[in-house]
Amino acid sequence: MHPLDKAQRIKECFPILDKMQAPKLRDTVVQCWVRMWEESTWKDLKDCPFTPPFPDISLVDHIN
Repeated sequence: MHPLDKAQRIKECFPILDKMQAPKLRDTVVQCWVRMWEESTWKDLKDCPFTPPFPDISLVDHIN
């Protein structure tokens, strides 16, 4: 997946990002997530587990 597509997916996964009033900070947060995702083996962001003892809970669900 292209980094721009990943950025869009991150925004979909974390709707609270839209409430951030500082666009530069919001973009930085998204780019941090993109970088983390690109360094991972996950096909989708929701594939990231919250923690190994709870693999059925995604990190996205935990954060939201």
